Amino acid sequence: GGMFYWFPKVTGRLYHERWAQASFWMTFVGTFVTFFPMHIVGLLGMTRRVYTYQSGLGWGGYNLAETIGAYFLGFGILTIFANLVWSWFRGAPAGPDPFFGGTLEWTIPSPPPAYNFAVIPTVSSPYPNWDNEDRMRDAGRLARGELSLPVDHETPATTVREARPDEVVEMPTESAIPILLAACLCGFFAMLLISAWSAAAVFAVFLLVCVGAWHWHEPEEAEA
Repeated sequence: GGMFYWFPKVTGRLYHERWAQASFWMTFVGTFVTFFPMHIVGLLGMTRRVYTYQSGLGWGGYNLAETIGAYFLGFGILTIFANLVWSWFRGAPAGPDPFFGGTLEWTIPSPPPAYNFAVIPTVSSPYPNWDNEDRMRDAGRLARGELSLPVDHETPATTVREARPDEVVEMPTESAIPILLAACLCGFFAMLLISAWSAAAVFAVFLLVCVGAWHWHEPEEAEA
């Protein structure tokens, strides 16, 4: 449900609705047929985690149904992913709000830009997307350039005591260095645990390189 709900916002495309409905019923029926007979054979005395048993105990039909249900469930899950993969490349454009949602994520384009919201949105109810006056007010603030955040990674800063909007602060850009640093750190300690000292030294070098690259000032920061 979560994948289908957020798919248009993440990819900017709609999934095939009929295939989505079909995959839902396949997974629903497959889950029911797979797991409900397990309760019955449990009441009939079949123990858990037994891979084989004698014939004639009255469990064969139920286990056959479970096997058929498992294949049906697996096919439904494959249909879900096939639908999402196909829709990612060939689906119709979703637009910002294909579900007529009431929350703020449906007020911005799909997929969302790096800065998410161009101005800090006004929120006066649990369903701000339906508050037309607030959205029109935000559009006016954006047109006037009041604390607008339409460039790269920016965030608003506020005063310390009153928490009033004060300025726009530049944030670091996207980078894979933190992930590489975590991987090198994991590899370093893993090599230490198995006493692979040479490999640990190699990971330590990569670790230091990642730390240095992470703290290297960006050009605009250096000029400032």
